[in-house]
Amino acid sequence: MKNKSLYLSRNNQIMAKNIVLIDGFSSSGKTLVAPIISHLKRSEQWQQNEIYENISILNYFGEISKESVSAILNLESDKSLYYLMIGRNVNFRPTDISSPSHNNLYEKYYSRTKEIEGDVISDRIDDINPILPLHIHYIFGYTDVLLKCFKDRLKLYMVVLRNPFFLIKTWIEGDWVNRKCNDDRVLDICFDYFGKEIPWYTKEYAKEYVEANDYEKSVLTVYNLYIRIFSMYNQLSESEREKMIFIFFEDFATNPDTCINKICKILDTERCDNFETIMQNLSIPRSLEKCNFISVDELIEEYRQFLSEDIIFKLRELNVSFSNFHKQVK
Repeated sequence: MKNKSLYLSRNNQIMAKNIVLIDGFSSSGKTLVAPIISHLKRSEQWQQNEIYENISILNYFGEISKESVSAILNLESDKSLYYLMIGRNVNFRPTDISSPSHNNLYEKYYSRTKEIEGDVISDRIDDINPILPLHIHYIFGYTDVLLKCFKDRLKLYMVVLRNPFFLIKTWIEGDWVNRKCNDDRVLDICFDYFGKEIPWYTKEYAKEYVEANDYEKSVLTVYNLYIRIFSMYNQLSESEREKMIFIFFEDFATNPDTCINKICKILDTERCDNFETIMQNLSIPRSLEKCNFISVDELIEEYRQFLSEDIIFKLRELNVSFSNFHKQVK
């Protein structure tokens, strides 16, 4: 019989002491924020490693304990940081947005591949105290396990939010409802619901999801994430809330300095000398096209014939909740 008093741990070893999480829905603007974090002093190239998401999902489904989650997360974050410091497992594909090549950091990381590794790297980490940005997809709202399990290692948890009606329209136009759990190149976890493969995040509304048409599924996907984000944040302790920042894409894209200054203060850092270059590469600040500001009424008018009255009610509820949350955390 399994001894319940035994659990995995990594309590006596630590390298990654300044973890930053960048979370949010697809197309919300995470890849606009992440390169900026990587161009703050002491910060490393932002990492897109699905293990942080997948471990969180396993815990959400009750398949792994929080103690084990914490041990694996701490190990993986330490490995990520150490490997970055020696240029190991770095993605140098120039066309990938997560690559140092795409973020004007190629020379920094390529030069590290020629350096000696070992204790000298551990000492350098202690001396520099690097910031490790980790890019994840729609975890907060369904589970706060990353917030709780990284503990003091986590210095900042950023959730990027965007006009939910723009996201719904993008989800519809991209046919993501049918690509999820079907397209071989969509490397996400799904689960079996009475013989139907559906996305992991639909667990709590699975019956409603499988009975909905494709347009309604798109609404339910964004609606359920956002409503849960708002609720989860309001249930956090004061100390946990202090680690949270919500970045609203429309505000950040047009006026980023206020948010960047806040991030620098929390992380006790400042902009790198070449910071303006990455801002220019990302075209921020920028003016946004009208499509970014699609209203709930415009979305309903465009897709009304495909939406039930219950779904239309949820859209209007989402509109009010999003506006109220924006005022709450702004």
